[in-house]
Amino acid sequence: LLLDEPTNHLDLETTKWLEDYLKYFKGAIIIISHDRYFLDKIVTQIYDVALGDVKRYVGNYEQFITQRDKYYELRMQEYEKQQEEIKRLETFVEKNITRASTSGMAKSRRKTLEKMERIDKPMMDAK
Repeated sequence: LLLDEPTNHLDLETTKWLEDYLKYFKGAIIIISHDRYFLDKIVTQIYDVALGDVKRYVGNYEQFITQRDKYYELRMQEYEKQQEEIKRLETFVEKNITRASTSGMAKSRRKTLEKMERIDKPMMDAK
């Protein structure tokens, strides 16, 4: 069942009927809606399609927001930690590449930088 903005033109009584009907519906339902209250009462999982990525969250709308924000914070922490490590390695290479005694270590760290799989800065759609 595909529902696109199902509550847009419904009164409260009809919206309540639709909520009750969908709670007991036995098939799959895809709902596209800006009605957060409706989503919070109906959904049990959300697929967030944002910035070319799809991520599945289990729970109602309120739980989705909490989980999505935690996921974003974790990804941002990972990104910032990697950026600090990149800066540390780049600084070491810059300071030591020309010194004979530390040139080998600087080259090794430069190779580490080249091989490092970079984490993209996490982005979040507007809330």
